Amino acid sequence: MMASGRNDLDFYNVGFAGLFIGLAVLISWLLSLSLGVPLIVSSVRCLVQLQLLRLVLGPVFEQDDQPGLVLLATTVQLLLSAWEVSNRRSAHKGTYGRIFVAMLITVVPISIVASRFAMGEEVWWKPDRYIPMLGMILGNSISALSIGTSHAIDLASTSSSRDKIEVLLAHGATPTEACRTFFSESLRLAMLPTINQMSIVGLISIPGMMTGAILGGESVDQAALLQTVILFIISGASGLCSLVAISLTYASLFDAHGRLMPQQPASKGSWNVVQSFKSCWAERKRTRQRGPIHLEA
Repeated sequence: MMASGRNDLDFYNVGFAGLFIGLAVLISWLLSLSLGVPLIVSSVRCLVQLQLLRLVLGPVFEQDDQPGLVLLATTVQLLLSAWEVSNRRSAHKGTYGRIFVAMLITVVPISIVASRFAMGEEVWWKPDRYIPMLGMILGNSISALSIGTSHAIDLASTSSSRDKIEVLLAHGATPTEACRTFFSESLRLAMLPTINQMSIVGLISIPGMMTGAILGGESVDQAALLQTVILFIISGASGLCSLVAISLTYASLFDAHGRLMPQQPASKGSWNVVQSFKSCWAERKRTRQRGPIHLEA
């Protein structure tokens, strides 16, 4: 069936595209990669989740002046995003709470300001504009947070890294000063995918947002501008969110007296984020009392 000069897709097209997933599963089986089941599960999740999203967003997009619906959708997206990041092999105690707080205090304000000014929306909570943009920001933030926090936890779990931190603490360094090198490396790794994405866009890749806008009938000029705005928003939000989450992750390694605590057992669903804020606040008071020192790991 034709509509607006382009073909409408149905589940036949989805089934045909699924053959490429089957090819990837076959390759995994032939090479004994043990990726067949994860590929199938992820594909089924993708299909089911997108169909649920279609059923939910249809009625929501029809409500132009319902900020309560947007608030509900935002809350659900934040909860699911935090769960996705914390449900990783390397996640440990308090990860869920730290990720949720980091997203709440960075992604949400940035998305609101971006919708109002960068996107030029008089009413920033218009569902058909705000919710897709928030979804793209959270999607990219998940990747950055997964890389950054996993790297931070892995570094802090190695005996050599803990020994370096202990030595610096013994010389009078604060937790921030002792972890500065590790923190910088974690944040750099978290931002690399976003930086690489911006570096190749337009020359090598045509992003999904721009492709969707063009297929949806937008002019190429408007699609390019829209994609640029979205990428800039995503980069800033991912960077700031990673900064907060990684800071809270390293802070959680210390007690309120600035001492490195024993390695924490895995507890992916914990909301134990209070310890991170206590450590940050206690360190701030100690630093103000004695002034900073300059040490490197």
